[in-house]
Amino acid sequence: MKDRVIFLLFVAIIASVYYCQLPVCAFNSSLFDIGMLMIIISMVVFVRYSESSPLKGFWIRPSFLFIIGYLAVNFQYLLDFRLGLKTVSSRMILYPDILNHCMVLGVVGLLSFVAGYINIPVEENSLHSTHSSVKQVELPTSILVVLNFFLFVAFIATIDIVPFLSGVSYSSSEQGNAQIEGLLYVSNALIVVQACIQVPDNCTVKKYVSVFPKLSLCIVSLYMLMRLLSGDRGPFIYTALLLFFGYAYSSRRRVKLRSVIFLAIGGMLFISLVGIARSLDKGVGFGDRMSEAFEMFNSGGRFSDREERSVFSLTEELGFSFFVNQTDVHAVEVNGEPFNYGLYTFNEVLSAIPFMPSLLQTTLSLPPERFSSAGFANFHYFGGYERNWGIGTSIVGDFFLQFGVWGVLLGMFLSGVFLRYLDILIYVRDKSFIGVFTLLFIFLFASKSIYMPRAMLLVELPRFVWGSILLLLFGVKRKKQL
Repeated sequence: MKDRVIFLLFVAIIASVYYCQLPVCAFNSSLFDIGMLMIIISMVVFVRYSESSPLKGFWIRPSFLFIIGYLAVNFQYLLDFRLGLKTVSSRMILYPDILNHCMVLGVVGLLSFVAGYINIPVEENSLHSTHSSVKQVELPTSILVVLNFFLFVAFIATIDIVPFLSGVSYSSSEQGNAQIEGLLYVSNALIVVQACIQVPDNCTVKKYVSVFPKLSLCIVSLYMLMRLLSGDRGPFIYTALLLFFGYAYSSRRRVKLRSVIFLAIGGMLFISLVGIARSLDKGVGFGDRMSEAFEMFNSGGRFSDREERSVFSLTEELGFSFFVNQTDVHAVEVNGEPFNYGLYTFNEVLSAIPFMPSLLQTTLSLPPERFSSAGFANFHYFGGYERNWGIGTSIVGDFFLQFGVWGVLLGMFLSGVFLRYLDILIYVRDKSFIGVFTLLFIFLFASKSIYMPRAMLLVELPRFVWGSILLLLFGVKRKKQL
């Protein structure tokens, strides 16, 4: 195993050195083909490692979801360009002269990620928790349910319900209720943790669902339905994954690969249709918009309205974050923007403290492009601060803007270690060594694993801190021994 790690890191370092002397120039198809070979080798190493470890057969894992998102974000549009599906005149290709840089960065990141993931053999009891096992504690269920209910009521009270459900206004930030919705999501996660404490090991789906408080189950279902109707698929997906990983941890049952593929394709198709439907006439019913969306998807894929084609339409929207990579690389390599050495990660950690982000920006007078990688990408993409939407960030872009290609190499290696940690805790680790705070941590981050390539590694740290504070306030009690 060490030989594979050394090989992957060696190739990643060579690619990083190559990146440092790579000129701004036209797209090099030969460089892309070599990069694709490295991608294939990385995937073969990753899958072979997984299938020779205790993780064998667990196909729906945070690491797999992360890699799906990573491949789409960093390589799908490049592959489209290589195959001629996208050209220099495509709306999705912003800067053709830095596509080589984007390709090398993506390859460095993937090689490093896989090296970090396979770095340490999977052993069931190599990590211990300092907290009491979740089977030895109990949470105040009634308080959690009441909190869940009032946060849901507060969420509804802070939105304009008719435009929200019709899809006219689907963004929580437009309604000024992002913090409340974030707390609602944390309370949903705490309900899942409580269910995992109560449900027996190796449970069935029916038994898992039956331990949820009926009121909270209704709240979670209504929230997912509302978010789906609003057109904002993200919260729907994350909540669904939150529930799934709670069941995966409780049952630890393997699912056949063909069933996973069928569910994945069906799920991605449905999510893509909702994405198309939200852009259609809001005066038409949701069902009619979905029907029209299906016809549009059949005729031209996810972005048929923009006359865009892709090698795999189901993940084309995930690939939209390639905008971020192009914007960041162009700003640094062409415009000469300096790196923000560790500043974004420092701010990201501090943002876990409630109200700290706004306090920092106000006190230090930090412009958005200095405060976060998302602020940087939006500022350079739109050419200023005036905008009514944002392109967000990407995990590669976040590491790159801080330390260049070497930041991508180190950051993605640590990301591989982190994702392996989540996989092991959910599917392998002896549950007697997993505490309630650890369980909250892994559910929050695992539910965002497919989103991490479009965000930052510590994207869920603030919500974990909020959830931990709530647990400390309510009290985690040891069960009485008979």
